[in-house]
Amino acid sequence: MKSKFLKILVIFLIFFQITYIKANEINPTFEEYEKLTEKQKSNVEFIPNEYINYYKIEPNQILKQKDNAMYNLYSAIPSSFDLRNVNGKRLLPGIKNQNPWPLCWAFSTNNVLESYQLMHYSKEYNLSENQPGYVGKHFGDLRTINEANSLYNAIKYWFYGFGPVTESLFGSYFTTNQTKDYKDYLDNNNVPFDISDVVVFPALKTKYVVDNYTINEIKSIMSSYNQDIKQHIINHGAIATGIYWDFYNNQKNLIYNDGSTSYETYASSGHAITIIGWDDDYQGVDIKGTTLKGAWLAMNSWGTDTDYFYISYYDVNVVECLLGVTKLEEKTWNNSYIFPKLIENTSTKKVYLFDKLNVNEIIDSVKILYRTDDSQINVSISDGYTIYDSITDGNITFGTKKYKFNNQNFNSDKVYVILETTKTADEFDVALFTKDEETKKMIDIIDLDYNNLFDTEYYYDIHTKNIDTGKKINVNIYDDENNDITSKFYLSNSMIVNDYTQLNMLILDDISDTNYIKIVVTCDGVSTELIQYNNGDGSKDNPYVIRTPQEMEYLSYDQMYFELGNNIDLKEEITSKFGIFYDNNSGWKPFNFTSHLDGKGYEISNLTSKQGGLFEKMDNATIKNIKLNNFTIDDIVNTLNYTGTITKEMKNNSEISNVYLNKININSDIIPVGAIAGIIYDGDISNIHIKDSNISSDYTSGIITSKIHNPTNEVNISNIFSKNNKINGQIFGLIGTIEFISNENDIKNIKVKDNIINTNDKSLPIIGKTNVIVSDNEIYDIYETKVLLENNNIKLDDEIYEIDVFNNFDLNNTWSFDKTNSAYLKLFENEFVLDASNIFNLEKYKLQDNVIYQVNPLTTTENLMNNLLKSDGLNYTLYSKDSKELTSTDYIGTGGYVDIKTDSISKRYYIVVTGDIDGNGTSGAIDAYAIVLHTVSKKELMGKELLAADYNMDNSVGARDAYAIILDSIK
Repeated sequence: MKSKFLKILVIFLIFFQITYIKANEINPTFEEYEKLTEKQKSNVEFIPNEYINYYKIEPNQILKQKDNAMYNLYSAIPSSFDLRNVNGKRLLPGIKNQNPWPLCWAFSTNNVLESYQLMHYSKEYNLSENQPGYVGKHFGDLRTINEANSLYNAIKYWFYGFGPVTESLFGSYFTTNQTKDYKDYLDNNNVPFDISDVVVFPALKTKYVVDNYTINEIKSIMSSYNQDIKQHIINHGAIATGIYWDFYNNQKNLIYNDGSTSYETYASSGHAITIIGWDDDYQGVDIKGTTLKGAWLAMNSWGTDTDYFYISYYDVNVVECLLGVTKLEEKTWNNSYIFPKLIENTSTKKVYLFDKLNVNEIIDSVKILYRTDDSQINVSISDGYTIYDSITDGNITFGTKKYKFNNQNFNSDKVYVILETTKTADEFDVALFTKDEETKKMIDIIDLDYNNLFDTEYYYDIHTKNIDTGKKINVNIYDDENNDITSKFYLSNSMIVNDYTQLNMLILDDISDTNYIKIVVTCDGVSTELIQYNNGDGSKDNPYVIRTPQEMEYLSYDQMYFELGNNIDLKEEITSKFGIFYDNNSGWKPFNFTSHLDGKGYEISNLTSKQGGLFEKMDNATIKNIKLNNFTIDDIVNTLNYTGTITKEMKNNSEISNVYLNKININSDIIPVGAIAGIIYDGDISNIHIKDSNISSDYTSGIITSKIHNPTNEVNISNIFSKNNKINGQIFGLIGTIEFISNENDIKNIKVKDNIINTNDKSLPIIGKTNVIVSDNEIYDIYETKVLLENNNIKLDDEIYEIDVFNNFDLNNTWSFDKTNSAYLKLFENEFVLDASNIFNLEKYKLQDNVIYQVNPLTTTENLMNNLLKSDGLNYTLYSKDSKELTSTDYIGTGGYVDIKTDSISKRYYIVVTGDIDGNGTSGAIDAYAIVLHTVSKKELMGKELLAADYNMDNSVGARDAYAIILDSIK
């Protein structure tokens, strides 16, 4: 009993001596293949896989990957197995004949798929072996459609959704070349099922094992290694691999390469076959004077010529390219996105960006094509705001794997796929698969690389939907005068493949004399266009034009000239977890600004930050003609000592002018804040309109700045109009503090003049506090400084609607004025035009276009306007439907109207009184009768009269409305 136990223990320990450290290595056989001449390569019919996973044998370590449960499972594996007869069923397709083409790689991999279908679904498929050759040529893996290839490339074609297709669709096996349309072999709509998971088995360094271990160890190692392969065949069907026919022994019907022969001598006999079973007792081979039995049963693709044969377990090539399918299922997607942009690549995380064509596409799955050893990986998807983890197990091995999610329909055209792993990005290919019922033809062109007009090459992704693969893309290019300049470009890629193509454009002639080019892409009757601007070179005469949030980074460049060419909305790039300014939820990170920015009347909006305002320091810089809208600077990090909306620090003759700030929220409990600048050393600030903002600090706060400090040159602050702002702090004012630390005689002048602050508290100071600290540390107050304060006014709400208040503002060139909005910068006049949002209070009435309705009968014009107008600073006149001017006591009727005017603008709004169809301001029998006529189609009501006829306000007009009018008139 003891002796038996020791034998079992010895076998057990030998078994667990084996360990492997998997590594993604270049296959030595592939390296030998690469050494061949081009002529020798042309004779090779099977190309070894470039990458391979090897077991690295280390006899003194324990094989931790195998647990006891798996070991016990393996002990039940039979000594022989044959997929040709499993409980009376053949779980294989019939023998096929690849003659005359070297497409064995396509036959062997298709056998794997057909075997899986028979085993799991009892379905017979006859898949085309020609079609993968066409796909290989499309990808550049083959020169012609009928050449040798590697098994790994077949996986790649499956992964991208380019195969397989059935022979019933593609045609029976070709013995001569045939011209096929792209739609026949590159359209994923033709693919009958989804190949979800594929495994490439780790290889074994068989020759190393044979050379370095004892016979018993060799047998144990091989037996252990073979278990995974055998279990796969039992569970999932056939396996594809490659061998070399030069080592075929006809008498034994056996292939065995012991590794002693130079690859060059047998390279041309490479052949892909299908493993369909095994026999542990099959013909032995001599190893170190001992006969070791056991062989894999293989299926060939040469018709009746050696249709089945065996390969020794100890053949050094058979384990280099073992490929099997572990999951194959119904295809549930109809859109594939296979070329994402890698936007983040660290040692632990990769983020890929896909642009969906239709925001309503539901995400079906993500697939990963993986080229290295086993790994634990977390796969998740996001619209940039919410992250959804995969519901699929995260283990992955060399091959492909599909990751599913609870169906997500992002209201976004962007999908981020996040891989958290320790592997490098080039070991992954990632694809996104979606589904939707959209049948409309669509096309879009996406500039993923933010091309510049002066680039010599442009790269664009073109996405289509419901346009057949193979449809030709027509591209025309126009300059800024609409001249067709297509001939100045070389265009590549002119066909849609699986709703996608990449358009490469090479400039052949100089086009720098145009401000932009317009690229028009047309396919199958639908078109789209994209403007590619000339963004300038940053010189004074040719400023760089910023049009996208991403280009805001360029403002960090030194001593350049910039202009805005579009409104810049930073919201997505700051709030999206993958936005370029997200910065771990700290938002925008300000940088030093030494350049010149002309906003050209455009706005920058939705900046949020915990790190400060737009810029860190302005040094000899200029900002003008720009609107800053809806900025939030809050929860500020304690590494700052000041902050402001535009800049933390302003110095060296910097200038800020003609700037409109709206809805700025800047708040800190740890540092002083200013709505324009945190601290000013010198510079000019003029013509600033800041409104509806909140500036708050537990220390010092200022509408312009928290502090002016010891200026080396003059500081000039003029024509600041602060309207409806809230400011809080221990010390606060238009300027929080002015502080000099100098010899009193060296104090420079500060001019603060012609500024207006609108507030309900006239005690708000222009300057919160002034300190002069001279050499003896004595502190002087404001009256002992040389600060020039001139014509700075605190005005209550009703006072700012008087034009005389702004006498010292340039109302001809820079500022405008009306009685509704008071003063505003001319450049932003469209912000202050007369419209319903700033005219009317619509709590009681409703507005549709220019019609005010749901006005009650017997409403006087005075009551109407008292309830309707927000401001009494407007001029208005009311008229009846026949354009007679009404007095304040007249009733307003349907069809009447009100003209509202300012000094420069006039608008007209029409009135609808409920139940008043005839326009006299009341409702009665005549109105009810009009509704009856409308109901019986004798005289249909339209427009304002129809709106008035809906007396019970149920969005329909009928007898009930007439009846209600009669009842109310009787009452």
